[in-house]
Amino acid sequence: MSVFKSVAVLLLCSLFIAVSVSGCLSSGSSDLDKADMKSFSSESEMEEYFNTVYYSDRGNLDEEQYYSNLYSGSIWPSRNGSAGDVLGAVYSLSSNTTSSPNAVPESVPTVYDSSEVSFVSRYSETNVHTAGIDEADLVKTDGKTIYYTPENYYPYQIREQTDYRRGDVYYSYSTERKTFAIDALPPESAAILSEINLSGDLYLINNTLVAIHYNLIKGYDVTDPSAPEKIWEKQLWGYYADSKMIDGKLYLVVLNHTVLSPMKYMGQTIDYKNVYYPTNTNSAVPQTDTVYYLSEVDMQDGSFDQTVALIGSESSIIYGSENALYLTNHYTIDEDLMYLQYMKDQGADFYPEIKKEILEIVSYDAIRPYLRAWGVRDVVSNYTAGLNLTEQQMLFNLTHNDYLAYSYEYVKKAEQTSITKVDLNDFSINTGSVPGLLLNSFSMDESGGYLRVAASSSDSWMIRENSFNSVYVLDGQMKIAGKLENLAPGETIYSSRFTGDILYLVTYRVIDPFFVIDLSNPKSPELLGELKIPGYSTYLHPINDTAVIGLGKADNNAMKLTLFDVTNPDKPIETDSYVFDSNVYSAADHDYHAFRWDGEKGLLVIPTYEHAFVFKVDESGIELKFDDVHEGGMVSRTIYINDYFYTFSNKAVHIINQNSWEIVKIIDIPLPELNFD
Repeated sequence: MSVFKSVAVLLLCSLFIAVSVSGCLSSGSSDLDKADMKSFSSESEMEEYFNTVYYSDRGNLDEEQYYSNLYSGSIWPSRNGSAGDVLGAVYSLSSNTTSSPNAVPESVPTVYDSSEVSFVSRYSETNVHTAGIDEADLVKTDGKTIYYTPENYYPYQIREQTDYRRGDVYYSYSTERKTFAIDALPPESAAILSEINLSGDLYLINNTLVAIHYNLIKGYDVTDPSAPEKIWEKQLWGYYADSKMIDGKLYLVVLNHTVLSPMKYMGQTIDYKNVYYPTNTNSAVPQTDTVYYLSEVDMQDGSFDQTVALIGSESSIIYGSENALYLTNHYTIDEDLMYLQYMKDQGADFYPEIKKEILEIVSYDAIRPYLRAWGVRDVVSNYTAGLNLTEQQMLFNLTHNDYLAYSYEYVKKAEQTSITKVDLNDFSINTGSVPGLLLNSFSMDESGGYLRVAASSSDSWMIRENSFNSVYVLDGQMKIAGKLENLAPGETIYSSRFTGDILYLVTYRVIDPFFVIDLSNPKSPELLGELKIPGYSTYLHPINDTAVIGLGKADNNAMKLTLFDVTNPDKPIETDSYVFDSNVYSAADHDYHAFRWDGEKGLLVIPTYEHAFVFKVDESGIELKFDDVHEGGMVSRTIYINDYFYTFSNKAVHIINQNSWEIVKIIDIPLPELNFD
């Protein structure tokens, strides 16, 4: 057949394709299989996996080198910083800074007398994803004592050094963060009680304080907060990824990029049956650059009672329910596999003279996909080089449009995210998958034995202009039981919040559609209503059954608060909004622990640089009530005890009367100081 006859036939084919894009994947195309997680069947299989898959492009380490790196701290970020850490922190020599970074201010009482503590009627807990499941944070309180980790780096082990070539004397030192115990009541005399030379993510249960920082975890007895007593300490074999406190039990997730077979963690060998890896599909590739170790940790002695290892990536998302922890792995499209499948299904028909040669290369499974794809492209390139420019352009237009249409359908079927459920009762594993990509942990929620998931198609060039969003409900076996697909075509999910049987969902491309979705029937999620307004919300916080606060951006990219009225879920409305100055940024924009809602008082606190903005929020709207300014400090958190707000920056703690809006006390936080004496 001549080239011109071939092109004529292809023109007719392209017209058919344009009329029915959904038919681009021919009936002869291979079914796209599902992502899964499996345990290894033997020690040798696990060793082979790490040698040929996990370390395929990075090289392996022998055991001697591994443990050398482990104990030198090179496998994870060190807890010790450098001079730049201190210089990069807020650094000043003020009259309220103690002469030594380890000293306690003179005004601090040396004996803690619980009989002097004022009555505690109420106090806030950490703003968490799921009610009843505690999460680590910079601030914890029992209503009497506050434990706070400011974002300061304190120098220690200051050493005098000599540059022997030049004769200059200089100083080197390490840095660490600190946790301060603060006597909270009465507010007018609140003060720092003591300090601990370890900062980080804190848990407080009964009289035990746990601090987690990079590769260290420590437990303290704080029965006497003026003299915390370290009761255990562990150096993690990896670095801290996430954790949850459920029914008084601590579940710790640690990640490490470097592993050996047999796998060892915290001094114990993990049986290969307790190590799980993502299986390949015939269309997409899992990300495998990280091993997550999920353990139950005894709060009293720091022992690691159970551990399971899951291979994933640093982009994996962790979500915790009362019964399980979930870990995701996004399967990205292997474009070489897609190209080969396209040529097999229909692409080779565009090149009848070389079709046989193309299909022979495609089917030669002994060669890696990228080499086969390169070979096909080389054959096609040589063929098209023999055509004149008009023929080349016509053939390019036909194949290009056809490939785009094919790839769109391919991605819709092939791109997926595996979700692995770890049952916290026996650490058993079950895995399901949903099409698309999850945004963050708020994309998942477990209720009534079902896992509800909100997902978007990725930002791949193959699907960007025709992106879509969906909601899936997975049953106890992690199988899809219900779904609501193709929401907001051309947009992407920016925030989601599950509350009971309702899902609030925000997508965005040009405007902000706010969706209300009914999940009361797991097998048939239903879109109830939507609202389109400028801007978007990146965090949603239900404040009662009929109102939701959104924190995000206005259409001019300034930070914005939005109050949604969902009294009628079929017709949600925007009750009010508050737009900040264009240069304002809040830690709450990326860390929901910084978002403080006092539901009893109807008060909201948003930290922004030096400010803690306090708003009154009710059905009538959003009203700015107070601007608490920490001069020169970066506000990070707010809690409440009784009728007082406590706002925290790296320089001070402000205690504010919620009735009079008077700052009744300022507690200065000791700042980093270099002392060369």
